[in-house]
Amino acid sequence: MKTKTINNATMEASIRADARKLSQRFANTPVMSTLKHWPGPRVQESHYRAAVLTTQDEAAGLTFEITSSAHTAATFYLRSMLGLRFDLSDLTGEDKQNWLDEIRPALRAVEAIRRDSTKRDLAHLIQNGRLNRGLFDTLDDDPAHRSLADLIRDNHLDSGLEEPLAGFLEYPAFEFLELVNLLEHIARPIFLWTPARWEGTYIVFVLYKEFMYVHAFSPQQQGVARVVHSLVQELIDWIAQQWNLF
Repeated sequence: MKTKTINNATMEASIRADARKLSQRFANTPVMSTLKHWPGPRVQESHYRAAVLTTQDEAAGLTFEITSSAHTAATFYLRSMLGLRFDLSDLTGEDKQNWLDEIRPALRAVEAIRRDSTKRDLAHLIQNGRLNRGLFDTLDDDPAHRSLADLIRDNHLDSGLEEPLAGFLEYPAFEFLELVNLLEHIARPIFLWTPARWEGTYIVFVLYKEFMYVHAFSPQQQGVARVVHSLVQELIDWIAQQWNLF
């Protein structure tokens, strides 16, 4: 019997597609727009630390709890009555570092695109499938003076590209390539999970320009929330800091 081999690129594309489907399925999920920490700065000793995210009206929330070096939990709750808890009780140092090593570049990529209106507009074209990395298969070693117009002409691409790109035809090709590299980190699922991987409880973080989706899975249940972009950096820094305290 022949064994079907799936390469990393195919697996990555499949996971990205699943992440997009998840985000579309939960497009109206509650938006966490406030963040508080417990205990407060006056409490010196505590083995329980929590970051409490809530919606503006506090009707829904998401709490991250860290109680030891190996235990992290996320609880999704609605109107202080219903709650779904997801315990990651066997996190290793490698598991935590892998998550930080992936989510920090993703956040930097989002920040870079948010700061530059041209990058935002080009990113929209790329994410809607109008442009792709294949444009750069024939780039010279020194592409600094090549523009998007040059690439379209030299590669005999469909002239229909020129209409959506009308405002960007003189955009330096190397900067566009940098943008494509940035987008590799956006809308990419980032897993926080234990050595049990898919068979246990795990949390998937997906960063977009406006929100970060948090999807939690266990064999029995699933939870999801959105976190506004302005809180993402603070949340990531808080989690990393608490892990370092134990």
